[in-house]
Amino acid sequence: MSANIRWSILVLVLAVAGVVALWPRDEGYGPAVRPDRTATDDAGAVEAGESGPPGSVRVADLSGIEVTDLRDGEVGDLGDLLADGPVLVNVWATWCAPCRDELPVLAEYTAEPDAIPVLAVQRSSDLDAGRDLLTELGAELPSVHDANDLAIRALRATVMPANYVVDEAGDIHPVHPPAPFEDTEQARQAVARYLEQS
Repeated sequence: MSANIRWSILVLVLAVAGVVALWPRDEGYGPAVRPDRTATDDAGAVEAGESGPPGSVRVADLSGIEVTDLRDGEVGDLGDLLADGPVLVNVWATWCAPCRDELPVLAEYTAEPDAIPVLAVQRSSDLDAGRDLLTELGAELPSVHDANDLAIRALRATVMPANYVVDEAGDIHPVHPPAPFEDTEQARQAVARYLEQS
């Protein structure tokens, strides 16, 4: 192989590598995050949706976002579902391992007498897999499917799972730090903290 051909191949390889490095990427998903993952996939706390400054989101911003109830398949408006706050909103996916740990905790929290309602929002992972996962975990709590991640973008979710406290005025407060609840006491304290601020 002549030196000219080798140099041509090298230049071509470098050009392709440069194009790949500079190619625009969907900022909504990191390299290990895909919306088509299944319940058996293992994932840690993962990026999700578009990032943005926390706070300043209101229930009215979620109006018009259609979600599907995992129990009966009915389609509803997310803004309407959250209109009668306070509500604790949890964002989860079937492929998110910390979500699988947290969902039973949230189901246990909903059974406590002083709990506020919980609405779990499954992001764009498979709807049937979501139903199956809730059944497998024994996590009986209201859950809806956000097929196009519109709610995730509106909530500016940056990690999964993510929790939000909706107050009676319709303000949505992201729970910080954005770590999964390990027990019902953590959920209760977070709810109390954000409702006291409102």
